[in-house]
Amino acid sequence: MQIDHATQEREKQSTRSGNRALPRVRSVVESTREAPAGLPRALYNQQWLSQQQDWWVEEVLKVSQETFEFLVTAAGGSDSSASI
Repeated sequence: MQIDHATQEREKQSTRSGNRALPRVRSVVESTREAPAGLPRALYNQQWLSQQQDWWVEEVLKVSQETFEFLVTAAGGSDSSASI
């Protein structure tokens, strides 16, 4: 019953204005951009990261060793989090 009520409340608040969502089209071309520095290790491709030199990962990429909270929102539920 609560889920139905929450859905009805969201529908009252939502607007139908704006562009419709389009499907994401992924490219097969590999990116040539530099990897962003300072992200937690879990956010990098582990296979790619293992191919890099240790000094570069530490000094240039500055990969964070800290865990972080990854928020997951479920429809009709409250926020939950998981450490990565």
